[in-house]
Amino acid sequence: MHKQLFSALLMGALLLAGTALMAQPGRDGHHPPGRQHRPMFSFDQLMDMQSELQLTEDQMSRLGELKTSFDQELQELKGQDFESREDHHQAFQTQATKYKGELDKVLTQEQLAKIEAMKARHKEQMEKVDKEGLHQEMKAYQEKNIQPVMLQQRAKLEKKISAEDKELIAELRAKFEANRREMEQLKQNPEHNREDFQALRESHKGEHEALKGLVEKYNEDIDALLAEVKGQQEQWHKDMRAIHEKYAPGKEEGRGKEKWGKSEKGKGEKGKGDRQMRHAGPGSHPGMHPYGKEMRKGHFLLLDPNAPAEAPAKAAVTANVNVYPNPAANRMTLEYTLLQAGNVRIELRDKEGNLVKVVEESKKTAGDYSLPVDATSLQDGVYYLTIVSQGQRTAQKVVVAKQ
Repeated sequence: MHKQLFSALLMGALLLAGTALMAQPGRDGHHPPGRQHRPMFSFDQLMDMQSELQLTEDQMSRLGELKTSFDQELQELKGQDFESREDHHQAFQTQATKYKGELDKVLTQEQLAKIEAMKARHKEQMEKVDKEGLHQEMKAYQEKNIQPVMLQQRAKLEKKISAEDKELIAELRAKFEANRREMEQLKQNPEHNREDFQALRESHKGEHEALKGLVEKYNEDIDALLAEVKGQQEQWHKDMRAIHEKYAPGKEEGRGKEKWGKSEKGKGEKGKGDRQMRHAGPGSHPGMHPYGKEMRKGHFLLLDPNAPAEAPAKAAVTANVNVYPNPAANRMTLEYTLLQAGNVRIELRDKEGNLVKVVEESKKTAGDYSLPVDATSLQDGVYYLTIVSQGQRTAQKVVVAKQ
């Protein structure tokens, strides 16, 4: 089971590290939109808001020059490998800060104030995003469309790897899985700090160096295998962008009016660099550090083409799950049918997946159940009532709105 989980995480990290097209819900290091060092708008988006911001021709020209310069610097950064996560983060943060300062010189105080108001509205809209639903749909898409293809390509590479290197890769695969568990345990410690993570990363630096050496050794073969599926990767990017757009905030609230991430210029190659201004860094995996393009290839190398197929899905434990009223104010009711007798745990989690409280935990017989849930202490927002039984989890989204 752990091998299957690690393989799935690698698969997601491999694809996300190579795209930088979208942000994932906050799980396993995939971070939602809005990292503090990322500018809120791309250059194309700002230029598309010429009317709303009343941009002059001189301002439009200066923004175009900044865009060209930014794109060039971004491509240079993307081609670099970094010694540490901090160096990687700092490089992109420095670039974003630099260009934010340049934008402040181009725009007037009134224009900047309008942008701040838009940012505030965007933040409010982001609170309504169904991040759990986005995560599940992305995961299902990757498992169905991407994983089989990438494992097939990795199997081709297996034929070219020496017996000695196969042993080393298997050893590194196990170590990175152990690293992932260590990282997750550290995250669960409420007293952890950045120094703890830094110390953990330093203790595993040798494993990253070993992986980097293997990537260099098989670099040409890896490049050739990834080039074979370039066309499919482009389709994956389009499909996942469409999924992401489906969950994007504000569609019904005039999202196009402010051109929130939907610049016509940003749809093709011309706008690619601008989208990456908001999503500059590659996706990460808790057990390993994608400091650059070589480490992205490391994700591919660590895939296990001989891993056993996932076991058939177990028979459902619950059915007819419903929460009402939804939206709810101070009280809601969870209804469900338990198909198999066993221990049942009802959890209430926030939109980020953090446990708010355990509503109920007991052994139950099969049958229909109705459980009242007190929401008086909850703030407005998105929550999930999750039924956990016999290793299965069934989550039902509920919105708390008291006004």
